[in-house]
Amino acid sequence: MNALISVCNRLRWHALAVLALLTFGSVGVAQAHAAGPANFFRVTYSYSSTYAMSQEAQQYSVLVMQSTNYAMAAKLKAANPSLKILMYMDPLDSVTTDPNAYTACTSYNSDMASHPSWFLKDQNGNYIHPNSSSSKYAMDVGNPSYQQACVAHGVALAKQNGFDGIFFDDIETSYRWVFPSGIYSPLYPNPTAYYNSFVSFVSYAGPQIRSQGLISVGNLSAASPAQWQALTSPLDGSEEESWTDGGLGLAQQIPFMASKLSNVAWSEANGKLALLHSYNTTETGNTYGLASMLLVGNGKATYATSNSCYTNCESWYPEYDTAAQLGSPVGTYMKLPNGVYIRWFQNGVVLVNATANATASFSLGGGTYTGTGLSSVSSVSMPATSAYILLADPGNVVAGPALTSAPSISGNVWKGQTLTATAGSWSGSPAPTYQYQWSRCTTSSASSCTPISGANAASYVVQSADVGQYLTVAVTATNSGGVAGASAPLTIPVPAPTFTLTASPASQSVVPGYTVYYTIYVHPMYGWVGPVTFSATGAPPYGSATFSTLSSRTATTLHVTAGKSSPAGTYTVTTKATANGQSASVPVSVTVK
Repeated sequence: MNALISVCNRLRWHALAVLALLTFGSVGVAQAHAAGPANFFRVTYSYSSTYAMSQEAQQYSVLVMQSTNYAMAAKLKAANPSLKILMYMDPLDSVTTDPNAYTACTSYNSDMASHPSWFLKDQNGNYIHPNSSSSKYAMDVGNPSYQQACVAHGVALAKQNGFDGIFFDDIETSYRWVFPSGIYSPLYPNPTAYYNSFVSFVSYAGPQIRSQGLISVGNLSAASPAQWQALTSPLDGSEEESWTDGGLGLAQQIPFMASKLSNVAWSEANGKLALLHSYNTTETGNTYGLASMLLVGNGKATYATSNSCYTNCESWYPEYDTAAQLGSPVGTYMKLPNGVYIRWFQNGVVLVNATANATASFSLGGGTYTGTGLSSVSSVSMPATSAYILLADPGNVVAGPALTSAPSISGNVWKGQTLTATAGSWSGSPAPTYQYQWSRCTTSSASSCTPISGANAASYVVQSADVGQYLTVAVTATNSGGVAGASAPLTIPVPAPTFTLTASPASQSVVPGYTVYYTIYVHPMYGWVGPVTFSATGAPPYGSATFSTLSSRTATTLHVTAGKSSPAGTYTVTTKATANGQSASVPVSVTVK
């Protein structure tokens, strides 16, 4: 799971509507801002606004509201014909206070009379009340006949009232957001089974709604990357309800930053909408949330503007206007050595410190920048969980990265050793930031290389999978002027871990009936960690060759004994060590007097 949402937050989220600025691709939502990913959506309930109708309509481009607000929806569409409006619907609940199913999938009265099997009962045979609300009854979203009725009602209601699609609230990944503690349904005896019922629901609903020329978006709860992809794939998009603050402060979501960025990046790559909502109500916190979205946003991701209340509250901070002027992104985000995420844009830069630690002042690479309370700065320091959205000042010299000396790799090329890449030398203004990607290659040709998943730091620890392979690293240099790349030369093939043996002394003399001793040393090579198993051959006749220990990573003592009947002469005793298909040997000489 990648979010923690308090129960009170989940309670106040039910029956909400969403106003979103985003781009729908094939369904063609116009963007109200300049080219770039600075898109916004609004969460509202019982719709109203403090803005004039024309400003409200143009400020956003997609509205999700209750079906009873259709008259207001018509006015907003008149003010902005490109506005797309989605209708709110909650498939989880049947609500006694909504007999006409304006927000629920189906009517409580009709369902209780004609379809009692659609209502979930708990392990004690009692109806389940989501969030302990006596007016709400949990429905069996995995029931095919309920799915069909839900979608049919939603499509008919949306078309009747002129909506462009349906927004499904409460697409669940676990019991924990909605069921009272300790309660479950025997139909879905564990959280995975319950989650799978929602996979079944969206797998039916998404294609059916799309076949009617409508759009479908789901509000996911605490979805892991695998759940996000499974639940979003059949739909046109998803909402992340606790993007950078689930109600317990900005530090709450730090552990989930990587997976959340991955979720949004997946949605962008697959043409899916990603609506990102934060419960934070401060300008600093929402700048952090918006900037985090801008790290991966490419037109499908949107950020909420109503995080404090859901009627007439819209928080439009100066950073939102700044973000709208960034222009198109230049490449993907990078992570600097100090832990700060950075992404360059045509007209500026976004910085996010998604950690609980402050960072010291660091350079922005040349030129000056203004935004987020800063004016004409060339360097910044960042408090914990903070962000800057900065525009380049007029007159900044911009030149794309250009390679002046090639990247290189240093370090020992064998298992367990750390290789370190240098970016090489680059020109460019502002100074470029660098991203690394290590690859393993099956031959000495760079055309035989495959990127190594997760190996995107300047250093890399050689793995078992690299044995027999060549390694290289690609360096991507990025600034607001553009992106350029270069690769370091391939390394030698990574050798298999092995070992050698030496003996001390190399030779000795012994009289019959006595023993001499040799130390056999094990020398690991190329990451060998041992242990090895020893054996010996060639002992004098009627004598013996034994060891103080038969297995060791470092050394053993060879005992060579001449028997009382051993004939005089010089003998070669060979120690052999073996392990995991590897072997080595060392001879010693023993002369029987």
